[in-house]
Order: sequence, then structure tokens, then C-alpha cells
Amino acid sequence: MTQKPKKHGKSVFLGRGIGTNIGTSIGALKEHIAAPIRTDSKPIHKAGIPVHILTKEDIKKEIAEGEKRFDMPVDDFYKAWQEGKFHGFQAMKLGCLYELYKDEYE
Repeated sequence: MTQKPKKHGKSVFLGRGIGTNIGTSIGALKEHIAAPIRTDSKPIHKAGIPVHILTKEDIKKEIAEGEKRFDMPVDDFYKAWQEGKFHGFQAMKLGCLYELYKDEYE
């Protein structure tokens, strides 16, 4: 029996082909992505990068704004988003925040 050849895709970051088996070591990952990978254990906010952790109230507020933007309850929006009826950054943001809220707080 013959094996299927590996399909190589083009990396959007580096413009060269990458295989499906990159490896799991940090060194292997650094070679294949354009962003630096942190190996230290310092929290991000101590490294000088401003971070805002979303609270439960923040997520509720974002979901309420999304309901106004899409003019429908978030449950109905989520079903339609899963079916591919909504696209774009705001739709993805609302869908992901709704999933996060359900997973964390319900």
C-alpha cells in the first residue's frame, strides 16, 4: 500500500513551505513562526506589555453591545454564526465571547 504524500503549505509569515510535522520543541517553533516565543516565566504585565483581563462584567457588557450591533439575542446570533451566516471580526468576537461566557460562568 502506498502512503499519501505530505501536503506542504506556504507559510504566510515566512513565504516558504512548511510541513505538517513541525515538531514540538521551542526551537522548532521559533524557526517556523514570525513572532517571538516567551520562554521565561515572567507575567506579561511585568514585561512592559499592558494587559487588561476581562471580568465577568466586561464580558457581559461586550455581549450586550454585540446584541445591539447585530440586533438579535446572543443565543440566536450564536446559532446563526455557527451556521456561517455571519462573518468578520465583530461576529467572531461576539461568538467567542459568548462561548467563553458559557464555558466559564454557566
